[in-house]
Amino acid sequence: MKLRNSYPQNPNGLLGSALVETELGKYQDAQTHLAQYKQKFGADDGYKDASSFLLDQTEPELAKLGRWQDQIKANPSNHKLAVQLYRLAAKLNVHPVQAQLVQTYPELFTEKDKAWLEHSEVISTVKENGSLRKAELQTAYKRLTQFINTAAQENPLYQQAIQDRLAIANRLNSNALVREDYQRLITLDKGIPDYVKEAYADTLLREGSAFKAS
Repeated sequence: MKLRNSYPQNPNGLLGSALVETELGKYQDAQTHLAQYKQKFGADDGYKDASSFLLDQTEPELAKLGRWQDQIKANPSNHKLAVQLYRLAAKLNVHPVQAQLVQTYPELFTEKDKAWLEHSEVISTVKENGSLRKAELQTAYKRLTQFINTAAQENPLYQQAIQDRLAIANRLNSNALVREDYQRLITLDKGIPDYVKEAYADTLLREGSAFKAS
């Protein structure tokens, strides 16, 4: 392990023991040895690295997110941490953190990463708020349309974006738009998820086609 090899000759083995114990999942023992090390030798770089490694394994993800944000501010050249922070923010749907990282480190992220972020931002906004106004739903629809118009059909997000746009069109009661995207999905022939079928059924019911919707 790279971190352990960085500090092989610590004064009395406390730091090395803490690192090994962390790797083995013996977190309480590692914490004890780190406390002893800090008391005897202070919070030097070795201690900080080992302590951070322990926290990475034990800390709740939201706490880790905040700590990593502080660390990247203190050391903005740590590109590995920037990528780790982006992935954690993506997992937790903390889009402002993702967007800031993409803006600060454009060279670290691909167009695919940026597309996933754009799509995730739109869908999170729509799904987390069932009472969005018509104008807000229309904005979400337009953002997905912009992505669909520029993405290749081979892009994994292409079909997902059409599916989600159809669901938004349903919330807008736009029957024609729902039908258009449903036909696109049939043409793609890659399967249609239940939530899309339900949105299409809503459209048929609005049009009075109850038999087809059943």
